Amino acid sequence: MIAIKNLSKKYGQKTVVNNVNVEVKKGKITSLLVQMVPVKVHYYRP
Repeated sequence: MIAIKNLSKKYGQKTVVNNVNVEVKKGKITSLLVQMVPVKVHYYRP
């Protein structure tokens, strides 16, 4: 399992990600949909 808790990211004074929590179970395909931000999609293999 992969877990992300309370993720935040700022570029200068602008907050682009604020307090994100994600949990990916083993063997699942997951993607994040966001506006105007390049995101990589990964498959977490068991």
